[in-house]
Amino acid sequence: KSVSSLFLIMPTDYNTQENVDKLQRIFATWDKSGDGEISKSELKIALVKLGMKSPDVEKIFNDMDFNKDGRIIYSEFVRWLKLGDAVASNVDPTKKTTSPDVAAEKIWDILQQKKLETMKDAKGNESDIKDKDLFMFIDANGNGEVGISEFIAGLRHLQVDGTYPISENDYTDGLLHEVFDLIDQAKKKWNKLTGKKEDVKDHALTWKEFQKFMAEK
Repeated sequence: KSVSSLFLIMPTDYNTQENVDKLQRIFATWDKSGDGEISKSELKIALVKLGMKSPDVEKIFNDMDFNKDGRIIYSEFVRWLKLGDAVASNVDPTKKTTSPDVAAEKIWDILQQKKLETMKDAKGNESDIKDKDLFMFIDANGNGEVGISEFIAGLRHLQVDGTYPISENDYTDGLLHEVFDLIDQAKKKWNKLTGKKEDVKDHALTWKEFQKFMAEK
């Protein structure tokens, strides 16, 4: 494709405040060291989580590193997303997500961003937000387990930097249901009919399952 044709098909909404917030959020979560650059090792960590192999990471890094200086700055990151190859389209936070694996990764990134904020207790004292606080926020009825309706409603109402990033426009209820199923771990239960223990999902997320999701990503 020529440069002119690429610009003709390029999305025109990357500069809206909503999309700038999304782009800066995902760049910050990939930039683990917080130095304003994405190194090859940081990119590898981010992409391997999405199921990609090491050789793919080398090529993608070279595609992103426009000036070939061995580092990815924010403008190069955005430029790569705008050019929109298959990988870029998958991780682009301005595009609607359809893969539950990619959606789970994006939601994990959003939750990590939320943890950079602080919360106040009844006396006005500020403290850092922990994984347990996020679980308790999603667990609306406080029974120690999160059902699918609580999971979807909790994520929809999660506010990060003054925005609600997990909107129905970007993450359908069906997609969030698939993400829920990824986090919901099968448990061994006795089947009276077969006389054996079988893997069964109980359609409820415990703190332990949520904690595992936050730790593994």
